[in-house]
Amino acid sequence: MQRLVNGLQNKTSTFLFRYCFQAVAYAIWQERNTRRVGEPPQSSTRLIIFLDKQIRNRISSLRKKAGSRHEKAMEMWFGSR
Repeated sequence: MQRLVNGLQNKTSTFLFRYCFQAVAYAIWQERNTRRVGEPPQSSTRLIIFLDKQIRNRISSLRKKAGSRHEKAMEMWFGSR
């Protein structure tokens, strides 16, 4: 939790770390709600694919909107997989 609050050394790493945390928290919440209404659970592979696509889409939209500020984020994301 300390890293979420204070961030990391690199601003791009901090952005990716925080956004990944938010995306995972949302996916867990969404999966919980899906199970509560009686639908079958998703496999872990499907959740990982969903999260990867969601994060890639967010980085892409920020790259178009903010210019080169998040240009390194996509490189870092692909490098971490």
